[in-house]
Amino acid sequence: MAKKIRTRKPFDEDYATKFRTSNNAFLLQSLFLEGTFLLGHEIYTLARNDRKKNGVTYPSLRRLYLETEDPTGYQFALKYLDGYEHFLRLKESSFFKPHLKEWEEELSVLLQSRAIAGILQTAREDSRDGQIARKYILDTLYKKPRTTKAGLIKSTQAQEDQDLSRLLGLDKKPASRKEIN
Repeated sequence: MAKKIRTRKPFDEDYATKFRTSNNAFLLQSLFLEGTFLLGHEIYTLARNDRKKNGVTYPSLRRLYLETEDPTGYQFALKYLDGYEHFLRLKESSFFKPHLKEWEEELSVLLQSRAIAGILQTAREDSRDGQIARKYILDTLYKKPRTTKAGLIKSTQAQEDQDLSRLLGLDKKPASRKEIN
């Protein structure tokens, strides 16, 4: 029997009211300091860094998303929202889409940067792994672009056309009357 994946934390009344309305709907825009429709429900800020307002510090959801380093958003949703379903609803809301798109792009670059740093660190080692890392760097960073199949076919056809024209004498200028007589 397949094990069911739990996408929501166990029911806790305080916890449930933190992320849901009184009729049990997920809080979306009201979770944020910048878009509060239901006053008193704001937990996070959409700003780049944590914000303080009236002595309360609102953690930046952007910062938390990047710190989680989870491109799927699953671990992030379990830790900072009311589960993955809540994350999916938030992800589809029009006010949140541009923020998440920006965060996903930044996270992608962050993870690529860390991966490259790891490869460079390994390349400095005097070992087989270091040799493989150095070869990888050379192959990926200094490789000449390959001709595509379509580009090769096009250049071959152009060469064939030139050869045919030359053989048939079509590439010469038309003979003048002086040359004919």
